[in-house]
Amino acid sequence: MNLNKIKKIYNTKVGSAIKLVISFIIIGAFIQTLDMQKLKQTSVYVSLNSIIILFLITLIRNFIGAVRFKILSSEECKISISEIMKQYFIASFFNNFLPTAIG
Repeated sequence: MNLNKIKKIYNTKVGSAIKLVISFIIIGAFIQTLDMQKLKQTSVYVSLNSIIILFLITLIRNFIGAVRFKILSSEECKISISEIMKQYFIASFFNNFLPTAIG
């Protein structure tokens, strides 16, 4: 199977379904490795306000990074800030789970 056929499948509904199934398998494997008792004990100490503040800081950090990228990119580059922010979220996800050189 050549690369063009794989790209065509990847961008269809079947490709989306395959990606979704793989994501669920990975998330399921991750959840199975968790110790739920320890998670419950630890989550008691975390307040909802802290989670909201951390989420907002992450949004602001990615927005500032996207604006910086947009300013530094050339005028011919017509990428929207929301698209750049999506890429920042993807990159930050992989940087959390992969070694530094790969992430």
